[in-house]
Amino acid sequence: MSNGTLVVEALTTLAVLVHAYYAWAIAIIGTLTVLLLALVAVLNLLVARLRHPRKD
Repeated sequence: MSNGTLVVEALTTLAVLVHAYYAWAIAIIGTLTVLLLALVAVLNLLVARLRHPRKD
Protein backbone atom coordinates (compact mmCIF):
# COMPACT_ATOMS: atom_id res chain seq x y z
CA MET A 1 0.00 0.00 0.00
CA SER A 2 1.25 3.44 -0.83
CA ASN A 3 1.06 6.40 1.51
CA GLY A 4 -1.71 7.91 -0.62
CA THR A 5 -3.86 4.82 -0.19
CA LEU A 6 -3.28 4.82 3.55
CA VAL A 7 -4.27 8.47 3.80
CA VAL A 8 -7.45 7.86 1.79
CA GLU A 9 -8.33 4.86 3.97
CA ALA A 10 -7.71 6.86 7.16
CA LEU A 11 -9.83 9.79 5.93
CA THR A 12 -12.64 7.45 4.88
CA THR A 13 -12.63 5.76 8.28
CA LEU A 14 -12.63 9.13 10.02
CA ALA A 15 -15.53 10.33 7.86
CA VAL A 16 -17.57 7.21 8.71
CA LEU A 17 -16.92 7.61 12.44
CA VAL A 18 -17.79 11.33 12.42
CA HIS A 19 -20.96 10.65 10.44
CA ALA A 20 -22.01 7.93 12.89
CA TYR A 21 -21.29 10.23 15.86
CA TYR A 22 -23.35 13.08 14.45
CA ALA A 23 -26.17 10.72 13.48
CA TRP A 24 -26.41 9.67 17.14
CA ALA A 25 -26.31 13.29 18.27
CA ILE A 26 -29.07 14.28 15.83
CA ALA A 27 -31.19 11.31 16.93
CA ILE A 28 -30.77 12.20 20.61
CA ILE A 29 -31.54 15.88 20.04
CA GLY A 30 -34.59 14.97 17.97
CA THR A 31 -35.87 12.62 20.67
CA LEU A 32 -35.37 15.22 23.38
CA THR A 33 -37.17 17.82 21.28
CA VAL A 34 -40.18 15.54 20.80
CA LEU A 35 -40.28 14.73 24.52
CA LEU A 36 -40.07 18.43 25.39
CA LEU A 37 -42.94 19.27 23.04
CA ALA A 38 -45.03 16.45 24.53
CA LEU A 39 -44.33 17.76 28.03
CA VAL A 40 -45.36 21.28 27.03
CA ALA A 41 -48.59 19.93 25.51
CA VAL A 42 -49.44 17.99 28.67
CA LEU A 43 -48.72 21.00 30.87
CA ASN A 44 -50.87 23.14 28.58
CA LEU A 45 -53.77 20.69 28.99
CA LEU A 46 -53.35 20.66 32.77
CA VAL A 47 -53.31 24.45 32.98
CA ALA A 48 -56.40 24.64 30.77
CA ARG A 49 -58.21 22.14 33.03
CA LEU A 50 -57.23 24.03 36.19
CA ARG A 51 -58.26 27.41 34.81
CA HIS A 52 -61.56 26.22 33.34
CA PRO A 53 -62.86 23.25 35.28
CA ARG A 54 -65.69 21.32 33.67
CA LYS A 55 -69.21 21.99 34.89
CA ASP A 56 -70.99 18.66 34.42
